[in-house]
Amino acid sequence: MEQVSGVCVRCGRVREDYLSVCPGCGERPEGEARQVAWLLSAHHLEASELEEVSRRVRGGEVIRPSRRMLKVAQRALGQSWMSDGGLTLPEKMMVLVFGFLCTPLPGLLWGFWWRGRRPRSAAQSVLLSLPAALCFTAWVLQRAVVQVGG
Repeated sequence: MEQVSGVCVRCGRVREDYLSVCPGCGERPEGEARQVAWLLSAHHLEASELEEVSRRVRGGEVIRPSRRMLKVAQRALGQSWMSDGGLTLPEKMMVLVFGFLCTPLPGLLWGFWWRGRRPRSAAQSVLLSLPAALCFTAWVLQRAVVQVGG
């Protein structure tokens, strides 16, 4: 029997790696599906368990892990608040400097983009961008008041 390193949740075929494209159906795990893919991999299950999962999925069974199991996968993948170390000092400085010198929009967008994979980093990016966003908004409003009044 071949070494099973991951099982596709959609068709039950063997994957080379839990994040790779399925050779059977072309499914690539994204978002929450990455957590399920990790749960159906050799990182979490023994080879015999993987074979059983593969058989069950090929038989038509839908795999729906519990919230608790998804949290286990989030922690293992570094996607939880506790396992995300947050922004490094250079990243924090980049968000602040870019926010005040150019626009706070990238910091806000990074916060939105990272929210699922790096939740602590996402929150820090948004919080570091808020002062610049408020200053930027106050400046725009002040300019609008001056133009309307003058």
